[in-house]
Amino acid sequence: MNELLKVVKKTIEKYQMIVPGDLVIAAVSGGPDSLTMLHVLKELRICLNFKLHVAHVDHSFRGKEAVAEARWVKETAEKWNLPCTLTKVNVPAIAREKGISAQEAGHLIRKKFFLDLLKKIGAQKIALGHQADDQAETVLMHFLVGAGLEGLQGLVPQNGPLIRPLLFLRRQEIEAYCRTNYLEPR
Repeated sequence: MNELLKVVKKTIEKYQMIVPGDLVIAAVSGGPDSLTMLHVLKELRICLNFKLHVAHVDHSFRGKEAVAEARWVKETAEKWNLPCTLTKVNVPAIAREKGISAQEAGHLIRKKFFLDLLKKIGAQKIALGHQADDQAETVLMHFLVGAGLEGLQGLVPQNGPLIRPLLFLRRQEIEAYCRTNYLEPR
């Protein structure tokens, strides 16, 4: 078994992120982190005895490029014989309507979509592609905005149904995994 696969498997087992029989939604943007996460979960699903469902949100920020990205996620899921759910939401319009930043609106929309999908298909977990470099960035941002001690903990491996199986991997490891496995992120 590949070293990266071993690290992710150990993380999943240590934090009991996935239990046998779970249905896991993989949140896939198309970037290296989420594509690696999807590929790794696909590889581990038999030995860890769980099912996988791909989900993608088009935020309506990038027009034709975003449409092509969504199509690519769907085609990747089909190629790997995985069910897939796509949604398209006009996040810029929602941000203007609510008077919040586009980033905050996108976060709220994604969270609602994934939690609604979790209920709709009877899934137990939502896997996110956050990795160690995201963790460092989150802690730094929390420090800069004056978050208390709780805020300085950053991302956690599991928070309710949200799991982060790549949290202890660095970006360079993920990019190397993509190259080794001929994965071409968007």
